[in-house]
Amino acid sequence: MSKWGEDRVLVEVYIRGKGPVHKLKLPWEGYEKNQVDLESLMRKCRLNAIYAFSLTQGRGVEQFYNPKNGLSLITYSGKPDSIIRYDGEPKPTVATVLSRYALAFVLVSLLLISSSRSKNEWVVQAQQLLGGRATWIACFVIMIFSHLARRSLRRK
Repeated sequence: MSKWGEDRVLVEVYIRGKGPVHKLKLPWEGYEKNQVDLESLMRKCRLNAIYAFSLTQGRGVEQFYNPKNGLSLITYSGKPDSIIRYDGEPKPTVATVLSRYALAFVLVSLLLISSSRSKNEWVVQAQQLLGGRATWIACFVIMIFSHLARRSLRRK
């Protein structure tokens, strides 16, 4: 129980300013029972980022959580009948990620096919050595490197 008597808070989650898409009753967390578990909230609602939200002014400052316990860095009053509003940025769906990879694959393959029409010695040797799999290998390597580069940039 918080110092005000209520042990749950109403959280409304908007997605890109539209909604509320999710209305949740979450328990107060932390030593003084005045923080929200943002990490689990982001996991439940499949969000990449979460921002403060106001009905009059819209999206506010990005909210961060403690990496050790997932609790919000900002403490709230913990009063009963309080409503916390967040605006979220959704994670990309599997279909979006796969379509990006397919588009990258098509572009790289077209680039390699158009460049391999010339009869340079190294192109002929590579075609003989790989047996027609050069396009597949090059696309796979480029996609893996681009994926790893994006992941390392996101973690900073």
